[in-house]
Amino acid sequence: MKTKDTGSVYRRRPLLVILLILSLAILIRIVYINQLGDNPFFDYPIVDSDSYDVMATKIAEGENPTEGPFFQPPLYPYFLGFLYNLFGHNLFTIRFLQMLLGVVNVLLAYLLAKRIFGPRVAVAVGVALSIYGTMLFFEGELLAPALIIFLNLLLILSLLWSLDKPAWWRALLSGLVLGASAIAMAVILLFALVVLVYGLLRLRRRKEPVGWRRMLVMGLCFLLGVMAVIFPVTLRNLQEGDDLVLISSNAGINFFIGSGKDFDQKVGIRPGYEWQALLQEPIEAGYEKPSEQSAYFVDKGMKIIAKDPLGYLAVLGKKLSLFAHGNEIMRNQELYPFREYSFLLSILVWKWGLAFPYGLLFPLAVVGAVFALARKKEGSWLILLFSASHILIIILFFVCARYRMNILPFLVILAVYGVFALVSLFRERRWLKAVISCGLLTVLLVACNWNVGEMATEFNADAYYNLGVKYMEEGRPEAKAMYEKAVALLPDYPEANGNLGIYLDQEGDHMGAIACFQVVLERYPDDIEANLNLGIAKFGLGDIEGAREQFLLVLELDGDNQLAQNNLAVVERVVREREALALNPGIGEFLTQLQAEPNNPALLTNLGAAYLDVEYYDLALEPLQAAVAIAPGLFQAHNNLGIVLAELGDISGARREFETALMLDPENESVKLNLEKLGDKKIIKE
Repeated sequence: MKTKDTGSVYRRRPLLVILLILSLAILIRIVYINQLGDNPFFDYPIVDSDSYDVMATKIAEGENPTEGPFFQPPLYPYFLGFLYNLFGHNLFTIRFLQMLLGVVNVLLAYLLAKRIFGPRVAVAVGVALSIYGTMLFFEGELLAPALIIFLNLLLILSLLWSLDKPAWWRALLSGLVLGASAIAMAVILLFALVVLVYGLLRLRRRKEPVGWRRMLVMGLCFLLGVMAVIFPVTLRNLQEGDDLVLISSNAGINFFIGSGKDFDQKVGIRPGYEWQALLQEPIEAGYEKPSEQSAYFVDKGMKIIAKDPLGYLAVLGKKLSLFAHGNEIMRNQELYPFREYSFLLSILVWKWGLAFPYGLLFPLAVVGAVFALARKKEGSWLILLFSASHILIIILFFVCARYRMNILPFLVILAVYGVFALVSLFRERRWLKAVISCGLLTVLLVACNWNVGEMATEFNADAYYNLGVKYMEEGRPEAKAMYEKAVALLPDYPEANGNLGIYLDQEGDHMGAIACFQVVLERYPDDIEANLNLGIAKFGLGDIEGAREQFLLVLELDGDNQLAQNNLAVVERVVREREALALNPGIGEFLTQLQAEPNNPALLTNLGAAYLDVEYYDLALEPLQAAVAIAPGLFQAHNNLGIVLAELGDISGARREFETALMLDPENESVKLNLEKLGDKKIIKE
């Protein structure tokens, strides 16, 4: 009886441990999501998050998410669209649901660690991932890492299952999972080839080796599974754009960005003028299809490599060091400023000499990998190969914190195992190996935390600019402050200066607006919007000739620009008003009086007559039309309006006005004569 009870308790412990770990993971995420809501970007996703949000909204509404082939892998927008369809566009709910997927990831990592390294390591892995700050952050963003991590963990578990119990349908299932991960982020495709080679070696080295024919069937089923998921995406791209794009067309431009010694500058290219100019390059070179444009950038990157192959190897080395470094490298916006809005995040992510947590994690993971290889831990090769192939592909493009997340659970598993292995060396008093291992760890800690720098306390200029755009779209006045912050951080930021200039001009600070627009035009002299806005600001400042030059320049760049045409017409009118005023100073008196009495028909009639005196018929038209509308019985206004219309070529309109004037004063000889002479326009002016 006692033995039975003890066994029963023992069997219940693993489930209890799992429940405790998952409870911790959920609790941490509940706390974090409630703190996260205070940050200004919570309801305003920007850059990639905004792109995903727009696509997902279209998907939820049954629309095509994008015209032509996909530029980015499509799985995450469809996943997000599925959530929108079920729960609506409630970003709090969506973010929390994504965090719950993170809890599932904790469970999968626990199961994988237990499968390879045992239950004690698995428990520590579950706790570590439950509170891993960077993972927590990306789970709360409208970005793909949580989904990609889920698929990658599921993939490794399914592969281990397939290799333990070989069967064609298990291989097919593994292929399906890898294919799904590929349409979330295509860098995993290299691992498909690695799996085939590793699977071949593993199955042949079993106590009971699998036959070649059976292995061939499993390999084909695995590839079939991969292709079965990718094929619908490829087919959709072909149908939408008449172009053979496997998953997405962004690989070429990302490869080019990551090539050359200036890759860090190219990585910093912002969505806007620079990004559009880069995208336009292959189009201007005659490449219309996305696949051709991607190939154009691949070729451009390869030429850079061929020109300086040794320099490229140095670039790869630098990117590898960036991947290993503890600093959380931004992609769209800085991570560290979010600490201000979450006390929990401020505890879990920081830099004070040590860049925590990644600056500690990666060195421990390397040590753990060495121990795993030395001790020939079954299954460790698979996660090592996955991580290595992933790192290789990422450094061919560019490194950022978001892309490191794809292998994060595997690094955590290795790191935890490394800690346990180190502890065991000391417990067993194997001093030499312990000292060597600690020496290796120390070297790695120094290298991975060398010159980590200070934590950013405010968001980068791009983040403020994009938030300003969101505010501007909603008509929120806070937009101006966001543009001011962006310009303060990056004074030559064209997009931010352009939008800030609009606000300054509307507030009457025409000089400030002009300065902003000139910043844009220093880098992009042919930008139509900046030239147009500069003309408007100059007009507001009273520089009529300068405004006229700007509007003419816009029309040289875009002859059909309606805004430029309208503004130029206003400018020309002002010029003519000034000319008329110089010829007849009395016009100024009438204009002054009309400011006090804008609907006085006598003043309007006199103003029209004053313009008639100097033969500025176009300027006389408006006040005379207003006069007859207000006081239809004014004989003089109708007569003068008839004269103006005749001079402007509106003969039927002129005849109507003369006839009206004659009805009001049937004996007026000048009006009669005007009617008689209307055909040859010999009009008598009164």
